[in-house]
Amino acid sequence: MRRSGANRVHGALFPSRAHGALSRSDARGALSRNRARRHSLPRRTPAALSALPCGDPPPFHAPMRRASLSPARSPLAAHAPPRYSVPMTTPAPRPDPAGPLAPGDLWVFGYGSLIWRPGFEAADARRAALPGWRRAFCLRSIRYRGTPEAPGLVLALDFAPNGLCEGVGYRVPAEQVGAVREYLHQREMGTRSYMEAWAPLDVEGIGRVRALTYVIDRTHRAYARLSLEAQAEIIARCAGPAGPNRDYLHNTAAHLRALGIVDPAMERLDAMVRAMAEDAPAASL
Repeated sequence: MRRSGANRVHGALFPSRAHGALSRSDARGALSRNRARRHSLPRRTPAALSALPCGDPPPFHAPMRRASLSPARSPLAAHAPPRYSVPMTTPAPRPDPAGPLAPGDLWVFGYGSLIWRPGFEAADARRAALPGWRRAFCLRSIRYRGTPEAPGLVLALDFAPNGLCEGVGYRVPAEQVGAVREYLHQREMGTRSYMEAWAPLDVEGIGRVRALTYVIDRTHRAYARLSLEAQAEIIARCAGPAGPNRDYLHNTAAHLRALGIVDPAMERLDAMVRAMAEDAPAASL
């Protein structure tokens, strides 16, 4: 019985003697030769494997693993971010949140409406530049320059690793810091679409300072990454409680020119909107 059991185990490799099977001694010799040949095959070291191009097939002894779920069937597929007309290739970092203030004056960076309507008195106002961010009409507005039915667009600081945003740095005296901080919080943080943050600001004639500014929260539902053409169409036709959306654009573009700040995207957008709405009033300083 033991012998017939052994024959059944090895039957797939060694047919029965009635069909011209190998003898037991021949079978042992064949197994030995197979082991010797397998050990003689060249193997790749970890260093050699790491040097393989990404497109190469795995070595003969590397296991092939199959994903348990295809991307289309993954539970995360339903939560994929929306597709934008301009691809988002770099995720935005979380900025340094603005916490308690140290005693002394406060620097505030203005890049949009804060340039032409700050809403507070400053002891000093100078041209300034913020590295790593860009000025963009990437925030949908339903409170100021649009409505819930037809949202407009307003400016925000959007993350750009190699970007540079130029604007105005305001120095607020220490005795007014509390009131100005409260005013800015009410003005900018009503919908929580901005993040209040500290940023390293290069101020003309002063150098680098730590400034309070407001950057876009890319996870907010009001964030919109659109082409200049799509932005122009929205800005040309929308209006809200604060007035026509195009006035916001024209005022910002005019003040940037007055400061000597060159922003090609703003200039092109300004010209596109004027062409779409020929009756748009001239920006007033």
